[in-house]
Amino acid sequence: MEEDIQNKQAYLRENVLEKGYDADEFMEYLQEKKGENGLDLNTWTMKELTKAVSDFINNKDKENEQEEEINTNMNKIEEVDE
Repeated sequence: MEEDIQNKQAYLRENVLEKGYDADEFMEYLQEKKGENGLDLNTWTMKELTKAVSDFINNKDKENEQEEEINTNMNKIEEVDE
């Protein structure tokens, strides 16, 4: 059981923290998925956890793309105004 938790922690460290994603946002995401027990890694199977990480990253990447698109469009508007 302890080894299982260590594997999950290592997976999260490698795929969330080391890739620069916000740990607090990810913890909120886990709580959205599993409620108040969302932060207890014992309530997650490894398969569920990898799916949650994948979904979180996909959502964050989409948000970032939308922000970049908005910034690009704002820059174009500013160029036209000048």
